[in-house]
Amino acid sequence: MPGFAMTRIAQSLKMPGLFVIRRSIAVGSVLDDLVLILECSKPEEWDGSVRFFPL
Repeated sequence: MPGFAMTRIAQSLKMPGLFVIRRSIAVGSVLDDLVLILECSKPEEWDGSVRFFPL
């Protein structure tokens, strides 16, 4: 999935933001990061980006 998203971004195609969560990361840690993202940013700020957790 990240490869597909990065290809679309490189081709200047519209792509919503993608968060990639490694299976080894604790669920609580991921939820904390997601809450922080929701509280401190707007959804469109993540458009055209691929981010890996933990941030």
